[in-house]
Amino acid sequence: MLEIYEKHAALLGFSVRKHTTRYFPGTKNVMEKYFVCCAQGKRNINRKKKVKKDRNDKEDEGKKKRKPRKVSITRTDCKACIRVKYNEEGLFEVIHHVIAHNHDLTRTQWNYLHRSQREITKEKGQAIESMQKSGLSAMDSYSYMCEEAGGEECVGHSVRDHLNYCTRLKMKTIEGGDATITYK
Repeated sequence: MLEIYEKHAALLGFSVRKHTTRYFPGTKNVMEKYFVCCAQGKRNINRKKKVKKDRNDKEDEGKKKRKPRKVSITRTDCKACIRVKYNEEGLFEVIHHVIAHNHDLTRTQWNYLHRSQREITKEKGQAIESMQKSGLSAMDSYSYMCEEAGGEECVGHSVRDHLNYCTRLKMKTIEGGDATITYK
């Protein structure tokens, strides 16, 4: 059901995320699932940091204070969702579907940037691994993949996804043995 809803979302121009999963009582069998638009919910702007009571003001004088991150507001309390439930025949059926969005949908040429559309497939992962082993940097391997695919929009993942994947590959080599392997 998630794959079907992701394809629907890609055609319309929004991204999907998993929301709630309910299980049959006392088991790990799924009873119902909610998939929602990524703009569902509200941004928590009234979050206050907890302050320890026993802390002195003198301790805080020498420390640098962090600047708050500039995060774009992506949550608009969008109600678009799909709710599927397990029926008597042993299949999932759609019992609730809200189509209306309260935000602008993206253009089709930007759909590859949606989180639910980005994916590094097994084959692409193997290609990245072989490029890393042959000595190409992460950015060079991404540039090569973009060139082969016919542009960034055809690769299927973003630069950030590519760099994260390369970092995870390096972390695997550290877990497996000597850390100096990663600096070759």
